[in-house]
Amino acid sequence: ASTSPLIPMVRYWRPMLIKDCYNEVEAQAISYTAGVPPVVAAMLIANGTWDVHTMVNVEELDPDPFIELLGKNGLSTAVLENTPSKKFI
Repeated sequence: ASTSPLIPMVRYWRPMLIKDCYNEVEAQAISYTAGVPPVVAAMLIANGTWDVHTMVNVEELDPDPFIELLGKNGLSTAVLENTPSKKFI
């Protein structure tokens, strides 16, 4: 996630420890962290939370259900709030 002072709030997910990922799925952590987000997105499309008929860019979608489901599916999340300094305003 970016820590640029130009971005007032950045949302990011924090992957589990590599050992925890391996113990859970018996695979490399990257397979878990690369696989869960697209599955969560597919779940949101399937249940109608995200409407594929109105999608233009992923940035236009409500991130809250996505971040909530990431946590429920093993990728904990955190919100980093970053206030721009006056020199960048």
